[in-house]
Amino acid sequence: MTQPDEIRRYLDENGSTYTTEAMRKSLLEAGYAEADVDSALVAWRAARSGSDADQRSFRRWSVWFHLGALVAMVLVIVYLKGIDNSGSLLLGAAVLGVALAIGWWISSLIGRAMLPRTGVTVALILPLLSAVVLGGTCIGLMNAIISTPPLHGTVDLEISSPDVFSGSAPASCYTYGADLVSTVVSDPLGEIDGMTVTVSVYPTQDEVAFSLIVELTTAEAGGYRSYSNTPNTDLQVEASSDGANGHVSFSNLEVSEGMNPTGEAFEPLSGEVSWTCEEN
Repeated sequence: MTQPDEIRRYLDENGSTYTTEAMRKSLLEAGYAEADVDSALVAWRAARSGSDADQRSFRRWSVWFHLGALVAMVLVIVYLKGIDNSGSLLLGAAVLGVALAIGWWISSLIGRAMLPRTGVTVALILPLLSAVVLGGTCIGLMNAIISTPPLHGTVDLEISSPDVFSGSAPASCYTYGADLVSTVVSDPLGEIDGMTVTVSVYPTQDEVAFSLIVELTTAEAGGYRSYSNTPNTDLQVEASSDGANGHVSFSNLEVSEGMNPTGEAFEPLSGEVSWTCEEN
């Protein structure tokens, strides 16, 4: 090994422990030529300066990758689910933050070890993969766990017999799949004999599968009965393919079995219901 190589090895091994002046003095005392020592120190400082700059760049970008993944997760979930589920969103962000911190620490350890051999660009691949995989996984889990907020809508109910009733109220439209409306639930539409009237519609273009429920409730004991379609009910359904709006005429809508605590006989309902759900 040549003297310059020996000097360089000494500087690499002791540079983090001793000052430059202390190492220079030690090398001169060991008998190395002053010119060789000074030349090696200049080259060593230049290399070390470049290495420090790479370390700073690597550290900065690895942090930004993981912070970006956290921000992206929050924005995507807010876009998909709205801000009504802020509690679940904050919990998910906290869990992802911990996972990203661990991922950043592990990937940074490995990346810094690769840095002297591969350079900054290649060493950053691992932190980038860590951020993308952890962020994407959390987005998928949160999207599955957090329910989609209902669309706003309206329901109109007309009852022609045995009582005459007309009411309109806001409604919540619940979706599934590719924004297909599966359930429409109205707010109170009014009262019949002191009982609050609400409607639930389960839209489909198939009259056999279509479900309609008219509920009458009161705070009094036994003050509840529910009318729904049975094989004896006649339905005339017109609904959009996505279930977001429609109209149904019905007759012989009977009190559901088990949904009449008093056991009293009630005449079936006839009338019509229409609903409209607004787009997001």
